Amino acid sequence: MFWKNNQFLLNLLSVHINSLLKDEQTINYLIMKFLNLLVLLHATIFVSCSGINNNSENENIGKNLFEQNCSLCHGNDGKLMAAGAPDLSVSVIDKDAALIAIEKGSPQKGMPAYSNRFSKEDLLAIRDYIFELRKTK
Repeated sequence: MFWKNNQFLLNLLSVHINSLLKDEQTINYLIMKFLNLLVLLHATIFVSCSGINNNSENENIGKNLFEQNCSLCHGNDGKLMAAGAPDLSVSVIDKDAALIAIEKGSPQKGMPAYSNRFSKEDLLAIRDYIFELRKTK
């Protein structure tokens, strides 16, 4: 796809350049526009690739926070069920309900609220990691 887009632009440029060869300013303008498009395309590809790394980093943050704060009752694999904690590997609550449970806790079951301890991004990372535990039954 990347090469096809560049090839299309090159063909378009070469078709029109013959009629504009007499005007050097127009040629320079077209070349600069073409180079700007290439830079934009490369930047888009870079940002897309960086997003993949951010997801992986987010998973590591969630895993680390979970293991440091939740594993005492839930275990590293989510299956410990100590002190009445549910087995997270088979939990059926949705992502919104899971986030609320992490944020508000469950005082009657001894689970603390984490909304005042972690940023929203960290809470989402923990929640996403918990959903990864369901995949490793």
